[in-house]
Amino acid sequence: MRYTAFALLLSASVLGTAVADTYVNPSGIVLGETAVFIISIQPDNLLPDSDLIWRETPQGSVSFPHGRTGRRVVVKGEREGDVTLRLEIADYYGPTPTIQAKVVAPSVVDAHIYIVCSTNGHAATEHNRVTELFSGVNDIWRQVGLSFRITGFESVTNDFWLQLPKAYGTWPVGATLVNHTNAVGGIECYFVDWIEDANALNYPGGLVVSSNGSFRTVGHELGHACGLKDIYERHSGTSLVVSGAVSRAMLGTEWGSNSDAGFYAPGTQQANLLKHLLMYGFGNSFKADIPYGDITGLWYDNLWDSTNHVWRKSWHLSPAPVGFFLHGNPTPSHQ
Repeated sequence: MRYTAFALLLSASVLGTAVADTYVNPSGIVLGETAVFIISIQPDNLLPDSDLIWRETPQGSVSFPHGRTGRRVVVKGEREGDVTLRLEIADYYGPTPTIQAKVVAPSVVDAHIYIVCSTNGHAATEHNRVTELFSGVNDIWRQVGLSFRITGFESVTNDFWLQLPKAYGTWPVGATLVNHTNAVGGIECYFVDWIEDANALNYPGGLVVSSNGSFRTVGHELGHACGLKDIYERHSGTSLVVSGAVSRAMLGTEWGSNSDAGFYAPGTQQANLLKHLLMYGFGNSFKADIPYGDITGLWYDNLWDSTNHVWRKSWHLSPAPVGFFLHGNPTPSHQ
């Protein structure tokens, strides 16, 4: 039987997702290590696995240790650089499903941990909790070959720094806290009891995390340290709203083929997809994906209003700087 198109859905989860604690279809494949890529065809029994063959361009950039056929393949990074994975489907003459990725050398960033304490001995958090948080952080950032290594813990005794109230849209106490030490190399992460209207903050001098911040919170703020921006589907600060189904124009390199036919389920909404991105600006229990390239959504630049002496947000509805291999710095360092 020859297929010119599937009347039934051919779908690929191009953005990285977590399946049984393993991120699939990541944007990065670590040199010498493996990653899992999965494509689903509906109905599931339409084609046998033997009719689905994965190929790589350029040839030899990756290998397939357990074979290159099937809905699920294991891919090993063999040579640094961009790689396009494409799925050849027997007797199918429509657009070829593709996934854009990059083979990267692993990069390790030092993380210097500071725990704010009160003068009566109360500590904002415990060492074990920070270690657990960074274990989750590294699970996420492994998608792009990055890991964060805790170099040690330091207690900072200062009652004033335990709580960060908000004043005129900023957190001035946090700005003084991250200047506790400077230029130590790598990133600095300060743990406090409470931050008004936030779970974490990112400054040029370091991250500040509240006692209820999750590993996704810390991972998100490290995204800012690496140069990435927040992305939203809507925000109270603007009337702009993300709407409509996903498309190549909205997803760019994450779309999965060179055709507007696409490989997402019909009706998949761009707004819902954004919520899976690590750089999604609101907290949830599942955001984790770090895409290869930029994805259309709401994002902003901070512009200084010299007349009123305040920072103001300049909003955009366009490809947002969330693509790690376009904007990400694999060796972030707070100064």
